[in-house]
Amino acid sequence: MLGRVYFALQDTLTPLKIGLLAILLNVVLNLILVRYLAHEGLALATSLAATFKLLLLFHGLRRRLVFLEGLKIALSLH
Repeated sequence: MLGRVYFALQDTLTPLKIGLLAILLNVVLNLILVRYLAHEGLALATSLAATFKLLLLFHGLRRRLVFLEGLKIALSLH
């Protein structure tokens, strides 16, 4: 969903870079966590990488769109 906001702002490079970082983090975490947690480690690594991507995309939007109120958005997700 956040990627679409960047596309609406005609910024396709930022989500691409963040996505590549998330993939790299996912691979690294997969290699580490699969040793200790087996297939649960794969699930955890994927979840952590997706959360990392979400936070980076949201942080970038907060810097770009100063009127974006993060606390209200976070509370509305509850």
